[in-house]
Amino acid sequence: MAFAITGCRGDSEPRVTPTPRLVTSTVAAQSALSVSASGDTFVGLGGVLHSGGLGAGRLVTYLRFQVAPQVGSVVSATLLLHFESSSPSGLLIAGTQTAPSSGAPLSAANLPPLAAAMGASGPTRVGTALTLSLRGLVVPSSGTTTLALLAASGDDVAYHGISATQSPQLTLTRIDGGPTSTGAGPTSPPAHVAAAGDIACDPTKPELVDAGVVPGLACGQQQTSDLLLTLHPDAVLTLGDTQYSNGALSKFASSYGPTWGRLFTITHPTVGNHEYINSGQSTQAAGYFAYFGAAAGAVDEGWYSYDLAGWHLIALNAECGAVGGCGAGSAQERWLAADLAGHRNKCVLAYWHQPRFSSGEHGDDVHYSAFWNDLYTAGAEIVLNGHDHDYERFAPQNPAALSDPAHGITEFIVGTGGENQRKFSNTVQPNSEVRWNHSFGVLDLTLNAGSYSWRFLSVAGTAFADSGSGTCHGPPAHR
Repeated sequence: MAFAITGCRGDSEPRVTPTPRLVTSTVAAQSALSVSASGDTFVGLGGVLHSGGLGAGRLVTYLRFQVAPQVGSVVSATLLLHFESSSPSGLLIAGTQTAPSSGAPLSAANLPPLAAAMGASGPTRVGTALTLSLRGLVVPSSGTTTLALLAASGDDVAYHGISATQSPQLTLTRIDGGPTSTGAGPTSPPAHVAAAGDIACDPTKPELVDAGVVPGLACGQQQTSDLLLTLHPDAVLTLGDTQYSNGALSKFASSYGPTWGRLFTITHPTVGNHEYINSGQSTQAAGYFAYFGAAAGAVDEGWYSYDLAGWHLIALNAECGAVGGCGAGSAQERWLAADLAGHRNKCVLAYWHQPRFSSGEHGDDVHYSAFWNDLYTAGAEIVLNGHDHDYERFAPQNPAALSDPAHGITEFIVGTGGENQRKFSNTVQPNSEVRWNHSFGVLDLTLNAGSYSWRFLSVAGTAFADSGSGTCHGPPAHR
């Protein structure tokens, strides 16, 4: 994990960066309260707690934990629950906006408002325990931390309450330690980033097969997520169409959640066209934004950026019609240009769903020309996409699809996350160097200060691989 962010071009001043020490602690739930939509309460002092129902019949359980006051950034959090019922959809775990005072018992009068979903269990089975990853947990200064447990669908979900041996348990890993001088030059340790798009099959119906599908390859999300776990990445980038055939929240909970959702706390998502399909909960990608919460960016935008290992990473929303366009002068393009202008000393990686250049069945798409123009002008190194269900790598090129080894952008299409693989078109686009559509897999990137390397890794049982390296180059000289 990269904790210090430094520039990767021309940065030679001495600086101070953290020397991280990770401290892990586990606490059992201090109290629990189940609250119905009508305001009825059930105190969970033992036995079994429940979450279930929708609308007026909804029952939400709140768990309170008293942890040590915040002494370092939370880098991971998990919740251990012992289940007493089987549910195909399971639970969603939500954060809360504020914590009640540590001295006041939980009651219907002082429950904090719900915040974004932080995790999901996926299917549950009676008599089993699950450790659920939580994303975005912030421990308040008082140490009092409250989580809300909701059923992902109308099913009743039962789990152990506060007891001697099977209480809910919250485990936090935090960074502790002071700064040390590192001398001159870039100091960020490398980060390992795994990426793919077009991931989880629709759990409610058989996979559709048509003439464009490569036979025998469908519903590989379990295989690719197993591969991810062996890589121990610092970050996971999803390249859109994370959940098929629409991004309903219940489908996320039962298909994406038990597979790729196992890396929920380190996932930086971007949205695809299937999340926007108008079907129930997925209208305007509502299920996607509810599942990923704040990690997905603002609900009416879906774009955001962050720093990692001396790199600047940018997630964009390629559903142009849903966000006011992607062209020059659109709100998203203006944000992108300003964001790039504010990070001129960084190596840059950008990712979104539909590719600008592709030899896959969808082909090139000029809707993203403005993205490429801004990224090329700023000296970006890498663009990642999905949408076409295949793997394709392009040599460095400029926005006009002309080879540019010195300043061009290397584009990877990694639509190999598991839904299916599809045939290439009959037209190979200029600068396309590698094409593959006979196995699922993920792209494993190592981001160094000033350089990068990549490996495409197929799931177990297939031998195809692609690897290489590059350096951060900055903008073209004439710019």
